Amino acid sequence: MPEISIIVPVYNTEKYLSFCLDSLILQTFKDFEVICVNDGSTDNSEKILENYSKFDDRIKYINIDSKSAGGARNEGVRQAKGKYISFVDSDDFISPLALENLHGNILKADCDFIFCNVLCMFEDTGKHKIWNLGTQNGNFQNALNIKGGKAAVKDIYACITSIVCARLYKYDFIKDIHFEEGTIFEDIPYSAECFLKAQKIAFDKNPYYVYRIGRNNSVMNQRNEKYKDIFKMREKQEELFKKYNKYEEFKEVLLTIKMEEFLTRAISAKTEISLEMFEIIKEKFRDFDYSVFNLEKIEKIKNLYDKIIKMSDKEFLIYADKVKKAGQNG
Repeated sequence: MPEISIIVPVYNTEKYLSFCLDSLILQTFKDFEVICVNDGSTDNSEKILENYSKFDDRIKYINIDSKSAGGARNEGVRQAKGKYISFVDSDDFISPLALENLHGNILKADCDFIFCNVLCMFEDTGKHKIWNLGTQNGNFQNALNIKGGKAAVKDIYACITSIVCARLYKYDFIKDIHFEEGTIFEDIPYSAECFLKAQKIAFDKNPYYVYRIGRNNSVMNQRNEKYKDIFKMREKQEELFKKYNKYEEFKEVLLTIKMEEFLTRAISAKTEISLEMFEIIKEKFRDFDYSVFNLEKIEKIKNLYDKIIKMSDKEFLIYADKVKKAGQNG
């Protein structure tokens, strides 16, 4: 039985898939299996998977037709035999030391899952940037002492992204946690439940995971109709906090994260979808009751929304264009 199962959802990533699989084969930690879940690819991805499975018997692949990363990951976990689970997207790759160090630290910490920093690689410019998942927050400086679950800390949750990769989980911890299927942003409720359920979480500040940004045919870069799934997934997140009786404690953090991401996604979407999302934002927040929140903690985002919901469609598009240009220059 392998110590670690690596789940790789695959959909039309022939350009990057070999690089991803090579990064797994070259791990200094050898006791693992790779379960590639080919979700209806129409390019040469399946042929690449077939060749790699012949080359290295630790690499297995299955074909499904769920049309979602969530469905592919769920199937991968169902097939997994490892004591620990890691997710790697097929257009990304990991450091040769990733499994060895994360596995060593999860054993040392005896935690439910461990996460690390991410190195962002921008496809259009070739530039790299470390995505520090909270390392500037003092709570992260003591790397193996982050508590989750009942001892969950609000500012830690505000720092942790919803990315499900760049983590190593105990299989027994996540076996009953499932991804939403048929949607994007499925990692949001999944990550929320992992955080809420965990009794102990560990952190390694090294950027073992390399995340490609700006891939032209990626789902997240198409900015299409499914971009509106963000509204549904953030609502699912809040439902989970209520289920675990943590909503009242975290409600200002959750509201801020939700409002910031609604606006960010609306700004980055294609024009037609952007305006549809703008209308949803106005509908949700025009008569929103802020009185049940600590206004000091949400003042900045509330003030911004007070301005946003008064804009016309034209004014919003001008504002969105300015924000995008500022981001490109910054």
